Amino acid sequence: MGLAFIARDRAVEDAKEARKAEVTAKLEAHSLQRRLDRSHEVNRYLFLVHKNLMGAQVEMSCKHSEDLAGINTLLVDLSQQQAELRLVALKYRLADAEKLKTRYQRQVDVLSAESYRSG
Repeated sequence: MGLAFIARDRAVEDAKEARKAEVTAKLEAHSLQRRLDRSHEVNRYLFLVHKNLMGAQVEMSCKHSEDLAGINTLLVDLSQQQAELRLVALKYRLADAEKLKTRYQRQVDVLSAESYRSG
């Protein structure tokens, strides 16, 4: 009967060791699961940050393109306005030249008429 007690005591000790090993394994598994969950949370957060940054970059790129298109339109309008102003200035210069021509022609006519009368 002594061997039965020894066998029973060893079985009890082995069962305790098995429970300890099971508890340790469950704690490690739980710890690993928490780390994995945390890793998934970090990955989700990083993905969302990346997605938001990419969206912001696309938005900025579109805005930049719109700004460039607006600037190009303004430059074309400015060039057109400058051309129109030059044309107006040339028309005024032409009108002034016509007035001078008319004035000088009258003076020539007057001088010609005076010299015709005197001669």
